[in-house]
Amino acid sequence: MLWILFLIPLFPACLAKDCPVPCECSEMDTINCQEKKLLQIPRLPDTVKNLLAQRNNIQALPSDGMEELRLLDLTENKVNLSAHSTLPVMRNLGQLYLRKNSLTALPAGLLQNLSNLTDLDISDNRLTSLPPGLLVGLRSLSILILSLNQIQILEKGALEGTPALTVLHLSSNALEELETEVFYSSRNLKQLVLSNNNLRSLGNGSLAGATSLRVLDLSSNKLQAVPKAALRDIPQLRRLLLQKNQIPSLSDDDFSGLRELHLLDLSSNRINSITDDALRGLTQLKKLDISFNRIQFLPSIMFQDLGNLEALYLYNNELSSLPANSFQRLVVLKELHLDSNQISHLPVDAFQGAANLRELQLDNNKLTYLPPQLFHNLTELRSLSLDNNALSKIPDTLFHSIHSLRELQLEHNFLESIPASAFSDLTSLRTLSLHHNHLSELFPTLFADLKKLRELELNENQIERIPVGLFKGLKSLKKLHLDSNRLASLSPGDLTELLNLQELHMSHNHLSVLPPNVFRSQSSLRKLLLHKNKLVSLLPGVFSSLVNLKDLDLENNQLQHLAPEIFQDLGQLQVLFLKYNRLKHLTNSTLSSLRSLKEIYLDGNPWDCSCSSIFYLSHWTHTHTKILQDDPKCSTHEMPLSKAALPPHVLSSQCSGATSYNGLRSVLFQTLVALCAMFCALLFCSHSCL
Repeated sequence: MLWILFLIPLFPACLAKDCPVPCECSEMDTINCQEKKLLQIPRLPDTVKNLLAQRNNIQALPSDGMEELRLLDLTENKVNLSAHSTLPVMRNLGQLYLRKNSLTALPAGLLQNLSNLTDLDISDNRLTSLPPGLLVGLRSLSILILSLNQIQILEKGALEGTPALTVLHLSSNALEELETEVFYSSRNLKQLVLSNNNLRSLGNGSLAGATSLRVLDLSSNKLQAVPKAALRDIPQLRRLLLQKNQIPSLSDDDFSGLRELHLLDLSSNRINSITDDALRGLTQLKKLDISFNRIQFLPSIMFQDLGNLEALYLYNNELSSLPANSFQRLVVLKELHLDSNQISHLPVDAFQGAANLRELQLDNNKLTYLPPQLFHNLTELRSLSLDNNALSKIPDTLFHSIHSLRELQLEHNFLESIPASAFSDLTSLRTLSLHHNHLSELFPTLFADLKKLRELELNENQIERIPVGLFKGLKSLKKLHLDSNRLASLSPGDLTELLNLQELHMSHNHLSVLPPNVFRSQSSLRKLLLHKNKLVSLLPGVFSSLVNLKDLDLENNQLQHLAPEIFQDLGQLQVLFLKYNRLKHLTNSTLSSLRSLKEIYLDGNPWDCSCSSIFYLSHWTHTHTKILQDDPKCSTHEMPLSKAALPPHVLSSQCSGATSYNGLRSVLFQTLVALCAMFCALLFCSHSCL
C-alpha cells in the first residue's frame, strides 16, 4: 500500500498540467478562476470538484463537462437565464452561488435535477417573485439565500419540494405579504430571516407548518403590532427579533405561546404602553431588549414570569421613576440597563431581589439623590454607572456592601465633596471615574482602601492641592488623570506611592515649577502630559527617574531655557512636545540623548536665528526632518528654522537670553582664536622685516 503515498504528490501536478488558462490549480480538486475577465467557463479536467469563478463576465453555462462538480461559485458575473435556459448535468453539485448576477427570474424546472444541492445563494439579484414549484426536486436543499432581491409576495407553494430546508434568508426584499400556509411543508425550517422588508402585519396562518422554527427575524419592517396570531404556530421559537418596527404597545398575552423563547428584541419601536401581562408565560426568556422606545411607566408585575432573565435593556426611554420591587422576581439577572431615561428618584427597594446583578447602568438620568441602602443587596455587582446625573452628594454608606465592584462611574455630576469613608469597602475596584464634577477638597484617606485600583480620573474638577497621603497604598495604579484642575504646586512626596504608574495627566493646571525628586518613584511611567501649565524652567534631573518614558508633553508653558542635561536619562522617549513656549535656542547636545525619538514638535517658540547659539538646533532640525513633525520658524523673518543658521562665526555671539555658561564659553573661545590669529600675523610680519 505504500505505493499510494508516492502517487499522491502527482495529483496536483496532473491537475496543473490540464489547468485551463488563465485559471489557477494549486489545490488537488479546485480550480480558481476568480477575476480573470472570463466570458465563459473553460473546459474542466475530470478531477475537478470545485470551481471558483467569481467576478468575471460569464453569461452562460456550458452544456456539459460539469458532471463531477460539487461546488460552483459564479458570484458577480452576468449569467442570463431565459425562459428556455437549462443547466448542464450536475447531479453531484452540493453548493451553487449565483449572487449578484442581475437575474430577473428563474425559469420553471431549472433546478429540478439538482437533487444533491444543499446550499443555494441567489441573493443580490433582481428577482421579483419566487414562483410555486420553482424549487421542486431540491429534496436535499438546506440553506436558501434570497436576500437583496425585489420579491413582494411569498406565495403558497414557493417552498414546495424542499423538505430538508433549515435556513431561509429573505432580508432586504420588498415583501408585503406571506401567503397563508406558505410554510406548510417546512417542518424542518429552523431559521427564517425576513428583516428589512415592508411587512405591516402577519396574518393568522402565515407561519403555519414551520413548527420547528427556532429563529425568526422580523426587524426593520413596518409592523403595527406584535403578530400574536402568527406566533402561536411556532411554539419552539428561541429568538424573536422585532426591533425597528412601528409597534406602539404591548398587550396581554402577546407572547404567551412562546414558552421556549430565550431572546426577545423590541428595541427601536414606538412602544409607549405595556400591560401587566404583556410578557406573561415567557418563563425561559434570558434576554429582553425594549430600549429606544417611549415607555414612561413600567407595570409593577410586568416581569413576574421572567425568573430566568439574565439581561434587561430599558435604556433610551422616557421613564421618570421605577415602581417599588420592580425587579424582585429577577433573581438571576446579571445586566440591567436603565441609562438615558429621565429617572429623578429611585425607591430604596428598587433592586430588591436582583442579588446576582453584575452590571447596573443608571447614567444619563436626572438623579439628584440616592438612598443610602439602595445597593445594599447587590453583593455581586461588578460595574456601576451613575455618571451624567445631577448628584451633588453621596451618602457615606452607599457603596458599603458592594465589595465585588470593579468599575464605578461618577463623572459628570455636581459633586462638591465625597465622604472620607465612601469607598472604604470597594477593595476590588479597578476603575474610578470622578471627572467633570465640582470637587475642590479631598479627604487624605479617601482612596486608602483601593489597593487594586488601576485607573483614577479626577480631571475637570477644582482641586487646588493634593492632600498629604492621598495616593498612599495605590501601588496598582497605572493611570492618573489630574488634568484641568487648579493645581498650583506639587510636593516631592505627592506621587511617591505610585510605583507602577504608567500614565500621568496633569495638563491644564497652574503649575509653575516641578520640585526635585517629584517623579523619583515613577520609573514605570510611559506618558507624562504637562501641557498648558505655567512652567518657566525645569530643574536639572527632574526627569532622571523616568527611564521608560515614551511620551512627554511640555507644550504651551512658559519655558525660556532648557538645561543641556534635562533629557539625558530619557533614552526611551519617542514623542516630545515643546511647542508654544518661550524658547529662543537649545544648548548643544540637549537632544543628543534622545536616541529613540520618533516625533518632536517645536513650533510656536521665538527662535532667535540671529544668535550663534541657534546653530545647534538649526543643524539638528535640518538633519532630523523625519522626526520633526511641524514647521518651526525664526521669530524675526519667518524663515524655517532648519535653514536659518549661517556658519557660527558669522552670527552674533551677543544674544538676548543666551548668557548661559556654554554661551559665554563659546564667546571666550572665539576671542582666544582671534587673539592667536593676531599674534601669528604680527610674528610673521616681524620675521619678514628681519
